[in-house]
Amino acid sequence: MGLLKSAVKPRWRKIVFHRNALWSIGAALAVWGAFGNIRIPAIAPSVKVLDATGPILTFTAMGFAVSVTALALILALPLNRAVALMLVNTDTDEPVQISELDGKLMASDPKTNKPLQYIPTQTSTTGYLNLVFVFVWTAVANVWASLVAILAAVVVGNELLLSSESPVSHAIVAILSGSLAYASLQMFTALLTIFEVAEFFQGLSRHQLQVNATAQSTKPA
Repeated sequence: MGLLKSAVKPRWRKIVFHRNALWSIGAALAVWGAFGNIRIPAIAPSVKVLDATGPILTFTAMGFAVSVTALALILALPLNRAVALMLVNTDTDEPVQISELDGKLMASDPKTNKPLQYIPTQTSTTGYLNLVFVFVWTAVANVWASLVAILAAVVVGNELLLSSESPVSHAIVAILSGSLAYASLQMFTALLTIFEVAEFFQGLSRHQLQVNATAQSTKPA
């Protein structure tokens, strides 16, 4: 319940109306509507639902492992200017800048450059927690897809995957397809997020190197 209250509740609109969710719903509906209206290839009629759940569980286990590994790396990041900027800034509040004085980082007002003893931004939707949430939610999506795959194996495992006549099988396979699509899209989003964070870190690091070089060049000989 803590995850739902502190992480999901502030972001539920973005989750529900995100393209990943909409495309996954579309995938599930497409699979549901395709039953009885598609021509099954010659090799497909013998494939059972149980035959597909093994590869799906392998894929979702990989997605879960990648998400947890990324989370561990994020939580192990040392405090530097890039991390500090993510800790104090959100998408909706006034921006807060990070200054450095005598080797110590501090939050400051970008308009006045005065140090902020109290950071006014929300703590639940900072850039840092948004980054963490991407991988937490990716892990959750893969767990959900795994649970649906297990349910499918138990309930309709012996049904034919594409040519079953059972409405229950149709519904479960459609839900499984949507869940797998969502887990896959969420994994792709997580990988894009990693690249965007790398770009952010690179930009700040390059800027800092240039500032250091400028400061060094202006020192009297």
